[in-house]
Amino acid sequence: MYLLYISPTNLEVYRRHQKVGEVAWNTDNLSDSLSRLKSTFSSRFRVILSDSFITVASLLLSPKESKKRANIQSKFQPLFKHDLNQTVWDYKIVSHFKNQLLVQVVVVDPVFFNSFRQAVATAKIKINLLESFSTSLSHLLPKKKLVFLHYQDLLVLVFNRTPVFSQVLTTKLSQENIDFVFAYSKERFNTLPQQILFSPPGDIAFNQFDFSGLSPEYTTIDPLKGITHSPNLRGSDATTSRLEIKSQPTPGKFPKSILIIPLLFSLIIVGVILKFNYSPPLFDSISPSLTPPPTSPTPTVVPNSAVKIQVLNGSGQAGQAGIVADLLTKNNFTVADTGNAANFNYDQTQIQVKSSVSLTIVAQITQSLQPDFDPQILTEKLPDSSEYDIIITTGK
Repeated sequence: MYLLYISPTNLEVYRRHQKVGEVAWNTDNLSDSLSRLKSTFSSRFRVILSDSFITVASLLLSPKESKKRANIQSKFQPLFKHDLNQTVWDYKIVSHFKNQLLVQVVVVDPVFFNSFRQAVATAKIKINLLESFSTSLSHLLPKKKLVFLHYQDLLVLVFNRTPVFSQVLTTKLSQENIDFVFAYSKERFNTLPQQILFSPPGDIAFNQFDFSGLSPEYTTIDPLKGITHSPNLRGSDATTSRLEIKSQPTPGKFPKSILIIPLLFSLIIVGVILKFNYSPPLFDSISPSLTPPPTSPTPTVVPNSAVKIQVLNGSGQAGQAGIVADLLTKNNFTVADTGNAANFNYDQTQIQVKSSVSLTIVAQITQSLQPDFDPQILTEKLPDSSEYDIIITTGK
C-alpha cells in the first residue's frame, strides 16, 4: 500500500518507508496532481494529512453533556473559528475520570476539505485511511501518559495515544511555545506533561530552555510506521472518530457508508470500561507532584466575539494596527479600539491578556496573526480593572 503525505505545498508518496515520488499542489491543480500520482503509482492510498489543515480541542465534560452529539457541538463551538454546521468534524470520548469525561473534537479546515473531496472524486482515487500527522505520531507513544512531543516543526500534547493539542510552528521553537503548552496542560488537566520527547535526536539543545524541572528526552519516531497502527473502525460514534468523503455532504455530520476515515484518534476501548463499570484514572501515577484533573464543572467558554480587544501600533508603521484588526475580524473577533502605543520601539508584536481569558482564545488569536506577525505572549497579566480583555501591541 502506498502512503500519501499531504503538506500545505506538496503531495509526497512513500512505499516501504521510502519516498518514491512528489508533486506540488494547490487548490487549482489538486485533482490533476492526484491523477498524476494515480497513473504513476496506484489508485489506492493511505493518507497522512498535515496538521496545518486540522484543529483539535478537548474539554472535561459531564456524562450528561457528553451524551449527545448536539450537546458536544454546543460546548465546543466557541473554541473553533469555523461554524461546525458548515464543515466536517467528529468527536471521541477519550477517557473517564470519576464523574467527568475527557472529550476530544477534531475539525477539518472546510476550504481544504471541500477541495480535497472534489479532487478525490475527479481523480477517482480510493483512500483506505486518512489521519493527521499528529495522530500517526501518537500511535507510537506510551499509553496512559500525558506526553509533550516536539517533532520537527510540530508541537503535540498527547494523552493515551490521542492528540489533545497540536500546533504547527512557523518559526523555531521558543520558550514561549513551551510555556504555552505547559499552561494549556495545567489549565485542561491540572498537571504538567509526564514525559517530554524530542524527535529526531539531537534536533534541539535542551539547555537553552526551561522545562519546569522536567527532564526532556530524545526519541526516534517514524510517522509512517505510526499509520500502520490504524484503529478499528467499528464502534459507537462516541468511541470512534469517523468521517466520510461524499459528493454531497450533509453539513456537520456524514453518513457512515461511503468511505470511513478515522481522523486524529486511535481507538480507546471504552466499551470494555463501561462493561465492567470501571473508571480508570486519567493519568498513571508518575510522581507525587502530579495531581489528577479537578472534578469541578468545566468553566463556561467565552465566545470570540465577546472578548474585548485593543490593538496598538508599536512599530510606527502606518496602518499596522488596522491590518491586525482586519486579521482578527476575519476570525470572528471584535476589535473595540485601535490606536498608537506609548512609543514605537516594539521589535516584536506582544499580546497581554487578563487571567480570565482562555488559553484557547489566545491560541486562536496567535494563529490568526501568523505568519504575518509572530506575537509574544506576555506572562504579566492585564489587571482585572482593565477596560480590555486583550491588548495587542504590534512590533517591527
